[in-house]
Amino acid sequence: MRVYRVCDEKEVKTILKDRSLKNVGNVFTVDEKLNTHKYKEGVKYMHFFREYGDVFYFDSKDRNYICSYEIPREILKPREGVGYYLDRELFRTWEKVEEFAVEVDLLNINNLIRVEKINDLIFFDEFIANDYHDKIEPVYQSKVLKKTFKK
Repeated sequence: MRVYRVCDEKEVKTILKDRSLKNVGNVFTVDEKLNTHKYKEGVKYMHFFREYGDVFYFDSKDRNYICSYEIPREILKPREGVGYYLDRELFRTWEKVEEFAVEVDLLNINNLIRVEKINDLIFFDEFIANDYHDKIEPVYQSKVLKKTFKK
């Protein structure tokens, strides 16, 4: 199943340098105000969105890459949950967003299929209007290994 993640430049460089995901992700504690996930203590997780457009709940100035992953449904389904994010227009109300919290140990570099650099800040309205194509640049595809990461 195709899922999406927003990440910073450091994460992308780490993955491409190590050719693994072992040095990315974070340890989380259960916080029912932020999401419905039940984290295991000391385990590193990565969060993924089901919908591409949901990556824009994050400020793209700080997290300027959109990574597409292909992860088997049998891994994702038991790790499905809801994240609570401020609405993208007024930042006043909380919205429920489908997401997955996957243990890093279950993933590998072959799950990463594309990394896209956001060249400018993209607003959700622009995304909806499909006026974002010239602002996103594909920089890497792990399965074919034809492109390399460039800053």
